Amino acid sequence: MPDQLDAFNTLFDRAQYEVDLLVSSGGVSVGDADLVKEVIKQIGHIDMWKVAIEPGKPSH
Repeated sequence: MPDQLDAFNTLFDRAQYEVDLLVSSGGVSVGDADLVKEVIKQIGHIDMWKVAIEPGKPSH
């Protein structure tokens, strides 16, 4: 799916009636390019947004 506001609106609108939980790791950014966060704010709420991880490295 392309990172486009209309595409996310369609997907999330449909998902709100079909799923109990939605986890997204794509299409997420910081700032103006953060389309997922904007769409979710319009139709619901966000319980958790950031996770402290270091990609590709084991945590200690």
